[in-house]
Amino acid sequence: MNGPRGLPSVPGLNHAQNFAGPETVFKMTLSCSRCGSPAAALMSFDYEGSAVWLDDLIEPVEPQGYRLCADHADRMTPPHGWTLTDRRTVTRLFAPVHVA
Repeated sequence: MNGPRGLPSVPGLNHAQNFAGPETVFKMTLSCSRCGSPAAALMSFDYEGSAVWLDDLIEPVEPQGYRLCADHADRMTPPHGWTLTDRRTVTRLFAPVHVA
């Protein structure tokens, strides 16, 4: 079904969301390469150096890596003889407690 501008409507969106105009930018969610969940980390590697790195997912995504969700990134284990360096930033859920 087409809207007033001749563009196809997207089911589940109201008229204003479907036809917000050319100035509207829709952000695409990047998916995990393993399961399709929202990606949270980027895994890159070096075959010659037998090394694997986990980094924060920032856009634009580096083409030399695989996007992983938080669950797959947290459970990542490198092949035998390889090193894994987790370079993701850690977000604290709670403030540190100082005991006097």
